[in-house]
Order: sequence, then structure tokens, then C-alpha cells
Amino acid sequence: MCIRDRKTLLQFELPESIGKWKLQLLAHAKDLSSALITEEIITKKAMSIRLNRPRFIRAGDSVHFQAVISNESEEKFGATANIQFLDASNETPLDILLDASSQKSVDVPSQQNRKVAWTIVVPEGTKHLMYRLSAKTTDYKDGEEGIIPILSNKSLVTESMPIHLNPGQSKKIHYSKFINSLQDADIKQKSYTLEFSPNPAWYAVQALPYLSQPEHPSSEQIFNQYFANKLAQMIVAANPQIERIYAQWKSSNAEALQSKLQSNQELKSIHIQETPWQQMALDETAQKRKLAALFDRNQNDYLEKEALQKLSAAQLPNGAWSWFKGMRPNRYITQSILCGLGRLVQLKALEEKTPMIQAAISYLDDEMHQAYLKLKEKNRADEHRLNGLEIQYLYCRSYFGETPIKQHEAFQFYINKAQLQWTDANLQDKASVALGFKRLYGDADISHKILNSLIDHALLDEDEGMYWKANKGYSWKRSQIEVQALMIELFEQMEAKQDYIDGLKKFLLKNKQTHVWESNASTAAACYALLMKGKFLSTVSKTKISVGGQSVSKQSQTEAGSGYLKKTWGPGEIKAALGEVVVDHGGNTSAWGALHWQYEQASNMVEASSHGPLILEKSIYKVTVVNNKEVLEPIAGKESMLGDRLRIQLKVKTERDFEFIHLKDERAAAFEPTAVLSGYQWKEGLGYYFSSKDASTHFFIDYLPKGIYLLSYDVWLTQQGHFRSGLSNIQSQYAPEFNAHSAAPEIKVLAP
Repeated sequence: MCIRDRKTLLQFELPESIGKWKLQLLAHAKDLSSALITEEIITKKAMSIRLNRPRFIRAGDSVHFQAVISNESEEKFGATANIQFLDASNETPLDILLDASSQKSVDVPSQQNRKVAWTIVVPEGTKHLMYRLSAKTTDYKDGEEGIIPILSNKSLVTESMPIHLNPGQSKKIHYSKFINSLQDADIKQKSYTLEFSPNPAWYAVQALPYLSQPEHPSSEQIFNQYFANKLAQMIVAANPQIERIYAQWKSSNAEALQSKLQSNQELKSIHIQETPWQQMALDETAQKRKLAALFDRNQNDYLEKEALQKLSAAQLPNGAWSWFKGMRPNRYITQSILCGLGRLVQLKALEEKTPMIQAAISYLDDEMHQAYLKLKEKNRADEHRLNGLEIQYLYCRSYFGETPIKQHEAFQFYINKAQLQWTDANLQDKASVALGFKRLYGDADISHKILNSLIDHALLDEDEGMYWKANKGYSWKRSQIEVQALMIELFEQMEAKQDYIDGLKKFLLKNKQTHVWESNASTAAACYALLMKGKFLSTVSKTKISVGGQSVSKQSQTEAGSGYLKKTWGPGEIKAALGEVVVDHGGNTSAWGALHWQYEQASNMVEASSHGPLILEKSIYKVTVVNNKEVLEPIAGKESMLGDRLRIQLKVKTERDFEFIHLKDERAAAFEPTAVLSGYQWKEGLGYYFSSKDASTHFFIDYLPKGIYLLSYDVWLTQQGHFRSGLSNIQSQYAPEFNAHSAAPEIKVLAP
């Protein structure tokens, strides 16, 4: 800066960037007078060239690259543009231009723009494409250089064949699609994996620590802590080798102590760290590692006594429990705790004459008597309809046959109402009435009527087991897990057909296969139902498995205790014989597993999966607005125009309920999403977390109920050419054997 003749000359160099700059000058004198000058400076080039480049391109795409030459000068000029493509890893020139020349000449009027374009075919085997773009006139020149990622047109595909076996069942599996693929030169084999769980009841054992660590000091959670320790005592007493088995798990850092969200990462479509469920996975892993406290006899005894003391201290003088300390007596909480104590009495883990139990029974008997007197006082006894709380009382009271009923008239009133009104009750209340009458009156006729009615309305499925369509939703009296556990208890005590009992347990275990049990009440009920008969939990696998005629089920190859088996064959070991699998399941519980086949194939040649409980279909529509309404027009087999708005529609069909579902849609290079912000969304009756990445769009679904759903998002067509999209994949992150993929449609984009 220099000053001459009271004028200031300010010289500075601007960065090489086109834009607008603000210049502020402040001058002040000794007398503190001042002046401020603010000016805006626009930097521009007389001639510039800019390439409209995509975020990425896919091998095999035919891309029409467009560049814009701008003339900011006062005169028209003729410009010559040139482009060069190189392999970014070593800067080797690539001969991929379809044009006769890499040079394009164009006249650009003053203050206007003109386009130049080149067409290329994206090469296979190159990971990053470097371009060098330049333009020059007699007076000016400009250029730019950049790198565009190239995605392979080949997709890693995971095909899974779930395996389900009933107790004592044998099954021969002929994996024809895998066997036939070995004759296809376009398919590159990657891996072949067998996994099998011969005794899934161990998953219930691994859920026990959830009960033993109360998050809040409520009376119900304190009881669940006591209940978990009592169950663990019984399991260890019946299976002393469990302590040794857990020690093996711990010393070998076994996968049994990992969350299902963390295991089998090589078979999943996304790493757990890239999902919203990482913390949940860590929490479940930490929960499983707390099994040590339950299976350590000394520590278990201490924790059980501590929980019993807390439970006894929380009981109020009238025999009731409140939800939290300091609250009023709560009849529902008291009945829930007393039902749990009744289960322990039935398992002979607790004495019925325990003062705590007797006090709670007395409180509930008095409450029911007072309610009956109020009905009589208001002359409403005849018209009264039993509610769930009253039916729960009858069910709960039936556990304690040795304790005399204090108020016979009131009790008989509710018994008579139950006999008359059970047909109008929901599933849980029907089962509660049947169990109550069975325990109170032995081989009661009404119990058989209810049992037969439940059997008539049940659904029997070879893979899913026995369940009821009406057993959906969640409330304190309609939790799916608790209802299913109650049905197991009823069918066991009514000595129903073993096939029914096995089917009921199978459905409950299949739920655990794809769900985290996060409810204290559900976990307690499920563990009781599955473990109340000790034979259901085996520590020795009786399952024999052969693959390609070779046995793979030796004890040394399986996980201690649970018998879980996982074996993987690499590319050099894969042969047609592996498609022949024989499973001879000698256990007394249902079992499951899966064959996972991973291969690599060009995306446009991959066929959509069409079997299994998950089906995924991908469709693309052009969006137009007619009379202020959106109209969707399928573009399959048609050409689209640059600037069109498209809707990617993903149709999901599921035959069962799932948790932790990840859906990934790989976009074409010409697609630019209209919505780029991630966040939770609720559409079409489904909630999910939406995330848009450079080359793909992701949907993370916490809970996917059985049914058909449409997920969609919109894109703009920003590139001209012929493009290949990738696959759309959907997979359970808790049970990766449940997955599906769509085909990969192609799209041709023309200039408007």
C-alpha cells in the first residue's frame, strides 16, 4: 500500500476463485474522527470452462460428459476445448472416448455460455477416473482436473437358504441354484457357509441377565431380578456342566457372548458401526457377558438373597406392592409379582406358605371382595363383564391351591362370570381362564372347551410353528411373547399333543431368532415357558450334519453347550458336492440354521430372489404433475429425459415379523436425490431411519411387521447416457439368513 498526493493505492492478490468479495477500509485521525468504506469486488474469468461431473460412475456405463464454456468478456471468441481421461492410480491415458476427437471447437458470444460434450464407456478394472479438461482462445485459457470414483458393475450377492427342523426330524437339502451356478462362467464364487443351532433354547438362557440387572428400582423389576436368579439356580442345579461351558465361552471369547447384531459381519450388507443400532449391539453383548454372575453359585446365592430382601422391603403392610417406593398400592403390580412367585412355587423353588406370598394373597382376596360388594351395592352384579385385571386375579390365585379362599361368595361370583363370558375374551384371558380352572378344579370341562377352541383358531406352519393370527400388538395384556408363553404353559398342563407344544415353543424361539427381548415381563414369561421343563435345555448336541458326504458336526467343531456350528468354505474349496446337505436332528427341540452362498456377478445379470419370508421388488417411475396431482408413469423399456424427476419405489413383502432390518438401494450415476438430509421418517404405516449416501440410499427399520410395504424416494436425472444401477438388498441384521435382493434395472437418459 502506498500513499501519493493524499490518495491511497491498495494492491493485493485475490485467491484463484470465482466469486464475490467484500472489501472494508477503516480510516481514523488523531482527533478520533473516522471513516468506513465498504465495497464489493467480483472476481471472474474472461473465459472459463466447467465440467458437469457425476458423484460417481459405474463400470460399463455410457456417459455423455458435458462442459460449459463461459464468455465474460465484451467480445465474441472462438474456443477450443480438450479433455483427457487417465487411470488415477498411475496417470496412464485411457482410450475410452467414443468421439472421433477429444477436441471440440465452439464460438461463444459475449456474456453467454456454450456447451461441449464427449461420450465415454466406463472401463472395468479401473477404480478412479482422472480427467483433465482445458479450453483456450487466442487470448485466454482455463482448465480443471478432477477424479471420479468408478464403482464396479459386479455385485457381491449373498443368497441364503434357511433350514428349519422339528424335534427328531431329518432333512436332505439339494441346493440346486448353487450347484447350477458352478457351470456359469460369469459367476465368481466367493464363499459358502453352513451355520446351525441344534438347541436354540440357549438363546433364552442368554436373555436371563437382562432380568437380573434392573434399570429402575421398581417393585416389578426387583422381582424380575429375583426371578432370574432363581431360574439360574434351577438351570445350574439341573445342568451342573453349565458353569464349565460358560468358562469355555469366556476363555475363548466365544461368539455366543456377542450380540447377534455383531456376529456374522462377513454375511451382512452393512457393518454394525454404520447403522443406528451399534449401541444396542454393545448393550446386548454386555448383557450376555453378565451370565457369569448368574452361573456362579456363590454370587448367585448372594444376589438372590439381596433381591429377596429388597422385594420384601418393598411390600407394604397390607401385603400389596406399589410401582415405586412411596406410591400407592397397585393391584396390577401386586398380581404380576404374585403370578411370578406362583410360577416359582409350581417349579418347587419356593414354598407357598412364605409370609410374603400369604400377605399378597390376603390383600388381593380383600380387594376382589370389596369390588364385588360395590357391584352388589350398585345393583350391577348381573350385568357385570369381567375385565382383564379380574381374569388375571383368577389365574394368579389358582397357583396357590393350599391357601384357603377368604371370601367364597365373591370368588364364586367371578368364577361363574368366567364360565359364561370366556368366549368373548381375548387370547390371553382365554388361556388364563383355562389354566385357572385346570389348577383349581382339576380336569375341568371348561378348560377342555377353551383348549379345543384355541386349537381350532390356531395356525400351524412347518417353519414358524403354532401361533394365532390375533396375537398381535402390544399392551400389558396383549404382549405377543407373554401370550405365547402362556399358551405353552396351558398346553403343557392340559397335556395336549406334543406336536402342539413343540409348535408353540418353536414359534417362541423363532421370535428370539429375529428379535431382541427388551421387555422384563416378556423375557420372564418366555424363559419360564421354555425352561420350566429341564429336558428342553440340552448341553450335548445330538445333531449329525454332513455336507458333500463329509461329516461336519463333530463335538470339537461345535460351540460348547449350545452346539452351535459354523463352517465356511473359501473360493478354492467350493465344489458342487457342497450343495448336498443332510441334517439328522436328534434333539428334543426345534432347530434352525442356514446355508449362506456368496458370489460375485455383473449387476445387470443378477436375478431377483423370489423365495423366502422376505421379497424385494424395485420399480422406477417418472413423476409428472397433472391438475395439481402427481402421476406416476413406469419407465421400464422407455427412454427418459435429462431433468426428469423419477421415483424409486421399493416394494417389501414379509411373511413374518422382523427387527433390525437394513434396506440398501444402489443408485445409478445419473440419479441425484431430491432429499439428502438423514433423519427418522414415518410413511405408509412404517417408521424408519432414512440415510442418503453418495452412491446409495439406506433405510434402517427397527420393526417390520408381517405385510406389504412401499418405500420410496425421488431423484433428478442430472446426467445423459446409458446407466446401470446396482442391486437393492434387504437383510435382517439380527438373523442375516433372512435376506433378499432385487434385479438391477438399466436406464437411458437423452437430452430434452
